[in-house]
Amino acid sequence: MEEPIKNTEGPAAEKTQATAEEAHNATSTAADRLESLRAEALEQLSAAADKVEEIAGEVTEKIKAAAANIDVDDLKAQAAEQLEAAKAKATVTIDELKVQATEAAAQASTRIEEVKAEAAVHLEELRVMAADKLAVASERFAELKVEASEQLEVAGNKLEELKVEAAKELDEVKEKAKELWNRLTSEK
Repeated sequence: MEEPIKNTEGPAAEKTQATAEEAHNATSTAADRLESLRAEALEQLSAAADKVEEIAGEVTEKIKAAAANIDVDDLKAQAAEQLEAAKAKATVTIDELKVQATEAAAQASTRIEEVKAEAAVHLEELRVMAADKLAVASERFAELKVEASEQLEVAGNKLEELKVEAAKELDEVKEKAKELWNRLTSEK
């Protein structure tokens, strides 16, 4: 940023200098505030993204754990034992074994569908949570942007007022100097 123009001649110039410095400081403060708000919004977005990744990892682990609970080899072993028992006793028919195998497969299928449904619910919750956090961060950023814009506009208006005031004071000083010069030259 440019340094304000310094003028060290007279009380009017000092007042103009002080007012210009105030305008310069207000503009600098508004720019700093906008940068701070922007950084805060980026931090919130980053935190929301990290949380989404964390929850996605947890859901993946839950799915893996649930899938590990379904032991296909165990189901096969149970079916084999039942088949041997049926042969030994000769009382169990092949139709009964088919029914039992179908029930075991249906149970496994039901459990897989339950895990899928749970995962879908968790993923939707994560999506909604991430969307909410993103919406909040976006709203906050928009508010901060409007606030900074208003502050910059106020600072700009103040600067324009100071320029007009300084121009008037300069004209007054010129007029007084002209009068003084005219009096000095007319007295000779």
